[in-house]
Amino acid sequence: MATVTVKTNVADLGRTLADLPNALDLNAGRLGDRLANALAPRIKERFDAQQGPKSRFAKNRGRYGKRKRARGIPIGVGLHNGGEMGRLSNFLGRRTVGKDEASVEFGVTNFARRKGMWFENGSQEGEDGTERSGASNQPPRPFFDMSEADIEKLADVCAERIVEHLQGL
Repeated sequence: MATVTVKTNVADLGRTLADLPNALDLNAGRLGDRLANALAPRIKERFDAQQGPKSRFAKNRGRYGKRKRARGIPIGVGLHNGGEMGRLSNFLGRRTVGKDEASVEFGVTNFARRKGMWFENGSQEGEDGTERSGASNQPPRPFFDMSEADIEKLADVCAERIVEHLQGL
C-alpha cells in the first residue's frame, strides 16, 4: 500500500504566527514608506483628472472661476503658480511613520501645505480649524484621502510584506 504522510510542526507554526505582527510593523521593511509611495501617485492621478476620492471637483465660482476659465486653467491649477500644487512631491508629502501608524501630510513646503488646506476647505474654515482659502465663495474640494480602490491597493502592499516576512523566517 502506498502512503503519503504530511507532518507539521505545530510548535514552529505557532512561533511563526506569533511573529506575524512584526511583519506589519510599519517601520519594518519600510512598510509605512511603501504604503505612502503606493498611494501618492494614485491620489495625484485623480487630482490631475479633477476628481476626489468620492466625486469630481466642484467648479470654481465667481470672478476667480471666470478668470480661470477664460485662461483655460483647470481646477487644481492656480492662476499664478503653473500647477505647483500638482507636483508628485507634494503628494508624497511629509511623513510620520510609527510602529502601527503612518501619516502623510500633503505638501513638501509650508506654502504647499497651506494651498492643500485651501483647496480642501474652499472658502470655509476646516472642521479641524485649518484655514480657509482667501478666495470668496469657493466650494471645498476634498482630494487628499483614500478611495475604496486605494484601500485595496494598500492591502495588497501589506500582503506582499507578509509574504516577504514569512519567506525570511
